[in-house]
Amino acid sequence: MAANTLIAGLIVELGFAPKVLGRITEGGVLLDHGAPLVLQNLVWHG
Repeated sequence: MAANTLIAGLIVELGFAPKVLGRITEGGVLLDHGAPLVLQNLVWHG
């Protein structure tokens, strides 16, 4: 989980909104065509 925290901090510094998706085998399914996260806006406006 320490790696997630480190990478999430980097993502925030770059202006994006981090999403923890779990293991690659679990998170990848959420990003497939037609899945819930495909059309999510991951850029922070604030």
